[in-house]
Amino acid sequence: MPNSRITTERQAKDYKNLGHSVLGNHIKTEATKTKIRIGQYTFPDFLNSAWISWAYHYLKSRFGPQHRFNTYHHSTDKGIYTLQSHAGADIKVALLSDWATDTKESHNIGTKIAALTPDYSIHLGDTYFVGTPEEIENNFKPGDSTWPYGTVGSFAMIGNHEMYSNGKPYFDKLLPVMGLFKPERVIQKAAYFCLENDYWRIIGIDTGFNSVGTPILEYFFSKADLPQAVVKWLKDDLKINEDKRGIIFLSHHQYASAFDTEYPAAANQLSKIIGTDRKVLWFWGHEHRFSIYGKQSRPGGVTAYGRCIGHGGMPVEIIDKVCPKCATKSNLVAFDNRVASHIGNSEVGHNGYAILNIWNENVVIEYHDEKKLLVTERWRYDKDKKQMASVSIENPGKEL
Repeated sequence: MPNSRITTERQAKDYKNLGHSVLGNHIKTEATKTKIRIGQYTFPDFLNSAWISWAYHYLKSRFGPQHRFNTYHHSTDKGIYTLQSHAGADIKVALLSDWATDTKESHNIGTKIAALTPDYSIHLGDTYFVGTPEEIENNFKPGDSTWPYGTVGSFAMIGNHEMYSNGKPYFDKLLPVMGLFKPERVIQKAAYFCLENDYWRIIGIDTGFNSVGTPILEYFFSKADLPQAVVKWLKDDLKINEDKRGIIFLSHHQYASAFDTEYPAAANQLSKIIGTDRKVLWFWGHEHRFSIYGKQSRPGGVTAYGRCIGHGGMPVEIIDKVCPKCATKSNLVAFDNRVASHIGNSEVGHNGYAILNIWNENVVIEYHDEKKLLVTERWRYDKDKKQMASVSIENPGKEL
C-alpha cells in the first residue's frame, strides 16, 4: 500500500462544504492523496491537471460490483458478545462517528479517547472521502494510527462513504483488524453486532450498505434501510422481540433531525419487530454535529431517544438559525453550536465523542468535546417493569 503519510495529514479545510455527492468525494480523495504524498498540490491544481487520476479511481471502484454483504448465517459466531471490563470494574464504551478524516482534529479526538482506556471503541461509520484502502490504513492501521482501540474490543460500522468504494476496503481491510481482543481474538465478521450484559444490549445495525445504489441516482434516492440479513438476525438470533433487556441502537444514519434529511426506513423495519411502544436509546452520526433529541414516536417507527454524535472528525457547521418547525417535529432538546475555530472566513464548531459507562442496570453517558465534559445523562434498566428508564440529564443548556 502506498505510503501516504510521509509529509502531512489532511487538513480540516479539505472537508469544508463536503456534501454527500459520490463524484465529489472521489474528486476530494484523489486531490488530497496527491497533496499528501507530494506535499505541493492544491485542490485547483488537481482540478486542472489530475482529472485522469480521479476518473480512473471513480470508474474502477464506483462502477464495479458491490462487495458481498457479510453475514453470520453460516458461522458459529453470531456476532453476539458479552460485555467485559479489562479492569474488572465499570465497562467503558467509546462511541464516535464520522471520525476517520486523518486530520489533526480527528487525531486529537482519538488520542483523548485512548487516554481514557475504554474497554470498547466503536466507529459509527464514514471513512473519508470514499473509504479507499489508503484511507482505511491511514485512519485505522494498528500501531500506526490514532484510532483508539479498546482494550477488550473495537468495532467499525459502515456508512455511506465506505460504500463509495463499493464496500470492498471496509470488508476486506477494516473488519479484519476489528473485533474482540480479549479473552480471545475474534475478528469482526459483519457490519452489525451486539454487545450485551444481563440488563442491556448495544446493537449495531447497518444503514450504510443500502444507502448507496445506482451511481449518480443514489444521491437522490437513498433509503438507508436495513439489509434483510440484519432483520433476520434481529429476529432469529437476537430475538429482540422476546428479550426485554434495555436496547441501545447504533447506526450511521439518523432517524430524526432538525437540520438535515431524516431516514425513517430502519425505524419502520425495527417497529415491525419490537413494536412502536418499546423505548430505546439510539445513537447515530452522518450529520456532522452533536445534538440531543427527546422522544421520537413517528407513525410506523420505534419510540426512540436519539443522540447525534457525527462530530468525531469533520468540521461542524455553525447554524445561524434553526427552523422552528423542524426543531418541534424532531423534538430537538439541545445541540452544540459553539464556535471552536475558523476555516478561512467560515466558523466551525467543536469535535467530540460519547462515553458509555455501564455497570449492572446502570448506564451513564458522558458527552465530551475535544477539551472537556459537556453533558452527562443517566439511564437504568427497571427490572420490575422490564424497560429502560431515564434518571437524569445534566447541563444540556448551559454548555451548548
